[in-house]
Amino acid sequence: MSDFIHLFPSPVYRTSVAGHPKFKKTIVPKLLDTFTREPNKCAPWAFICNTWQTSEIDTKDFEIISKDIELAIETYLNFLQIPNFKYRYDGWINVHDSEMYQELHNHIPAIISGIYYVQFDKTQHRSVLFSNPSPDYLYLLETYNVRTNNHAMGPYRNIGIDIDEGDMLLFPSTLDHIVPRSPD
Repeated sequence: MSDFIHLFPSPVYRTSVAGHPKFKKTIVPKLLDTFTREPNKCAPWAFICNTWQTSEIDTKDFEIISKDIELAIETYLNFLQIPNFKYRYDGWINVHDSEMYQELHNHIPAIISGIYYVQFDKTQHRSVLFSNPSPDYLYLLETYNVRTNNHAMGPYRNIGIDIDEGDMLLFPSTLDHIVPRSPD
């Protein structure tokens, strides 16, 4: 029997956030207001990207989706077969207009990373792209000027991850990822 076996996969968990409609209705007007008043707001570490960020989320607003986040984390940890342990999570919000993007990065020292799409239009926005966690083979091919058309071997991919507004992705924090500029 012949078969292709994927060694050391990077499991990405996609789920819908049940509290999304209420959270979006509550948070988007506040974010747009702050975005308009402080258009250059970003984290001090975000010096090679073009993104707007805030971690100032009202606790009461965050409670709308906190149980959804906790359930997603528990589901992901169970899939990974990681025994229960005490953890904490925090977050921030990025707002991107058509000129904005997020550079290649990861979230070490966290164990799990996540992205929640509060507002997302497939015709106007681009979702996250993950970097190939084993780039050495690609470098070797490039050295010999050999190209591959196998999308799974490419430097970036999100093939098979169909994002909808209200979705959340969880993935290993070591997995490098970018958010490219949206098409004009």
